[in-house]
Amino acid sequence: MKQFIFSAFIFLLLTGIKDASACSMLGLTGGAGYSSPFISASTHPNNNPHNLNCYYRINAQSSSNVIKVNFRNVNVEVGSCCNTDYFAVYEGSSATSRLIGKYCGQHSSIVLQGRGQYMYIHYHTDGSVYSTGFELQFTVSASATPSCDQLSIGGGPGTGFITSPNYPSNYPHQADCRYRINAGSATRTITLTFTAFNLESHPDCKFDFVEVRTQLNAHCAPNVKKYCGSTVPTTQTITGQQYAYIQFFTDSSVTRPGFRMEWTVSGDPSCSILDLAGSVGHVSPYYSASTHPANNPHNTDCYYQINGESTSNVIKVEFTSFSLEANANCAFDYVAVYEGPSATSRLIAKYCGNKTPFSVSGRGQYMYMHYHTDGSVHSTGFQFRFSVSASATPSCDQLSIGGGPGTGYITSPNYPGNYPHKADCRYRINAGSTSRTITLRFTAFNLESHSSCRYDFVEVRTTANAHCAPNARKYCGTTVPATQTITGQRYVYIQFFTDSSVTRSGFRLQWTVSGQVGGSCNMLGLTGGAGYSSPYYSASTHPSNNPHNLNCYYRINAQSSSNVIKVDFRRMQIENHSCCNFDYVAVYEGYSTSSRLIGKYCGTNSSFSVQGRGRYMYMHYHTDSSRYSTGFQFRFSVSASATPSCDQLSIGGGPGTGYITSPNYPSNYPHKADCRYRINAGSASRTITLRFTAFNLESHSYCRYDFVEVRTQLNAHCAPNARKYCGTTVPATQTITGQQYVYIQFFTDSSVTRSGFRLQWTISGGDSCDQLNLGGGPGSTGLIKSPNYPGNYPQNIDCKYKVYSGCSSNNVRFAFSAFNIETNSQCRYDYVEIFSGCSTNLGSQGKFCGTTIPAPSTSYGTSCKSMRFKTDRSVARSGFNMRYTVTGRCCPSSGVISSPSFPLNYHNNADNCYVICPPGARRIRLRFTTFILEGSEPNCSYDSLTIKRSFCTSGTQLDKFCGTKRTPFTRTYTATKLALKFKTDRSVVKKGFSLFFSRV
Repeated sequence: MKQFIFSAFIFLLLTGIKDASACSMLGLTGGAGYSSPFISASTHPNNNPHNLNCYYRINAQSSSNVIKVNFRNVNVEVGSCCNTDYFAVYEGSSATSRLIGKYCGQHSSIVLQGRGQYMYIHYHTDGSVYSTGFELQFTVSASATPSCDQLSIGGGPGTGFITSPNYPSNYPHQADCRYRINAGSATRTITLTFTAFNLESHPDCKFDFVEVRTQLNAHCAPNVKKYCGSTVPTTQTITGQQYAYIQFFTDSSVTRPGFRMEWTVSGDPSCSILDLAGSVGHVSPYYSASTHPANNPHNTDCYYQINGESTSNVIKVEFTSFSLEANANCAFDYVAVYEGPSATSRLIAKYCGNKTPFSVSGRGQYMYMHYHTDGSVHSTGFQFRFSVSASATPSCDQLSIGGGPGTGYITSPNYPGNYPHKADCRYRINAGSTSRTITLRFTAFNLESHSSCRYDFVEVRTTANAHCAPNARKYCGTTVPATQTITGQRYVYIQFFTDSSVTRSGFRLQWTVSGQVGGSCNMLGLTGGAGYSSPYYSASTHPSNNPHNLNCYYRINAQSSSNVIKVDFRRMQIENHSCCNFDYVAVYEGYSTSSRLIGKYCGTNSSFSVQGRGRYMYMHYHTDSSRYSTGFQFRFSVSASATPSCDQLSIGGGPGTGYITSPNYPSNYPHKADCRYRINAGSASRTITLRFTAFNLESHSYCRYDFVEVRTQLNAHCAPNARKYCGTTVPATQTITGQQYVYIQFFTDSSVTRSGFRLQWTISGGDSCDQLNLGGGPGSTGLIKSPNYPGNYPQNIDCKYKVYSGCSSNNVRFAFSAFNIETNSQCRYDYVEIFSGCSTNLGSQGKFCGTTIPAPSTSYGTSCKSMRFKTDRSVARSGFNMRYTVTGRCCPSSGVISSPSFPLNYHNNADNCYVICPPGARRIRLRFTTFILEGSEPNCSYDSLTIKRSFCTSGTQLDKFCGTKRTPFTRTYTATKLALKFKTDRSVVKKGFSLFFSRV
């Protein structure tokens, strides 16, 4: 790698300039081996202006690099904790990244180091003392040591140890280890006790140190403490914080034995109730989760233990008013319910989202519940009560099935007669070894139907506490489930559950255990660093025919995320298919099959190679039960990355157009390039068009050497979802619909090089982000969120929102609860603008950006208040969450109410309340002219419109609608005031509804 050394000094003589855009440098860049010239802060060496904010961003071009910044001739006003003038240095692309430190005072030199692709610097002066600032120089190098991070320590009460690498031997040079201790809740206590400590000494701990932070971006005592030398630090007790952050850093000189630290997490959150108890016949009162019905706190963990006083009893928990952040896997906020005294017991299920009242039953003396919230979306939680009853049916458990190779049957009780009510049968199949295969084949299946198998079901789990596919699958209805083949697990757990209503003939299931102990074909410990070349390995019984129904897994560890792994296959003979759907080898760029698929391979090949970037490569060899084949041999080699990354993973975000070109275009592209591009349409409802305007790559009949591959799904491997191009024929224009992302790879080998390609991408169409039908009579309220909130908003959007009050004498209030928009002193780039009336061009009440939450804004005596949210094509942040409220006394006697974006599709995560209060009304008529929502009645589990008397939160429910209805239809209610609650989830969107209301 060539090193570029600049000896000249650059002085920016921009005197008197206070605008951040004038003194900022956001395009500093250099790859491994680069050393920049010295750069001066503003008017250095002259006095810098007051009230200055300058920003510097360094791009090291790879997340595996290390950035070192040398600040010299530092002269910045000294203040307590550097709170007046300072420069703050962040390990990342912005001020939301991890703070390395804030610095001020007079120093001849300060050297700082950070890991990753970016470093960000903010230089600030206030309006008091003048100072001359500083000069800075940065260098970029490849990471010298493997990561020693431990970022998942703790999670709840417990204790453990952290030691420096190699302890009690000497620690290595240039270590940079990060540790994060998670107490599970800010109500617990974290205690840190060093039992040994021996590091290089320095009065300011400049060389080797351990730093403890109680807040990620703390920079000053008592929230950050730095230790070095040989004096054992005093024990530190941390309260009121969920996390403690620790960094161990060493330079390239002295090395010592290091440290040993004991961590302890103690205490339980005050929201836990661990003494709930009752015997047979007991029905408890209702208990509320945390602050229900108000929004529950972030980062909460509440625990509930119910004692049913006998192992022969049944505990039933009934949930009401259940509202938690929704997620397909309940990964964020959830209630986990366990059949036993603790979270080590059998998991019944994890629950989240908005649910109508439902119940959960478990057998035995105890039931345990864990309620968890993360740090993002607020929700109101739930109420629950429990009851205890004696078991109504004899046990139908079979927990000792199998034990080794063999086959047998499991049937529902009374099969082929109807199964009983309130059955709860548990079955455990034991393969005797994880190297064997368990096959489940249903030969008959007839259970009560339900869209989410709520009443009667068979559940198959491959791990005892699985709760989500593919490790847990629930079946009901009359469709015979597909045959399931389970590998790598010793046990399979099956539950058959029925309620007290419908009964059917049930099921018949054949189980088979096959394979021999020790016969595993897996190789998950293949490893080697840069320069390593392995011997050849054979797949299963190669060169003999390989067995049917085989699943072999291979994992290669290259020991560094900056390395390249190359696998050479030879003597491959696998059943052929155009998409390799029968027998195949699937190769993944990462740790497991959830990583990026490089390709699936089959057929007969004398030899070929597959290459991937990063620390791991994973391979899955599969055979079905039809043709035999001999398999393959393979070997792998590891090398350091030869070229800087040319990835572009943040293209698009919304409607627009642009170009992607091969490196050096129109000159010849380099050898051994591996460029990844991701185009984001911002929504799956938009269209992505790809048009190559130039194309000249090395030719090959199946594009083996140099190629461009376009995928409409990340792990697609076959047309039409994956297409590979090479040669000189310009590919046909490709139009992609129904996908938010398109993935493109440009790969070259080490031989021929050509001029490459130029590709124009265009994003068009899609639903508008406008919401122009909000509001209603006094009491109407709802949430307006930026698109994708709390994820980053799209680029290049222009969203308009209008809230109507029904009368010109009413009032409309906007109040933000979260706000994070690209910062600029004049809000030139991304911004929210609020208007006093219906127009988004007149009556502006201010533009807002940055991270400061705008003050609540009320327009008095107005029939409408509006807002505009506009973004450019650069920085994207998490956006905003805002509640609107209509107040006053005037109610219109009739009018139209529609879903927020009607007649366009409504948005995900809508939460709107429309109030109707015609003067003098005793009965109110609603005439629906359009009604198209996701879901089906009566449950309406996804999107719904609920009609309530008087209030959305506490009013009596009169009706709940969802699905598609034939219109027009009319409903009349005896009420003086109605509240219409419109809620949507985070998946499917449809046209919505429109209605005309009037008094009768």
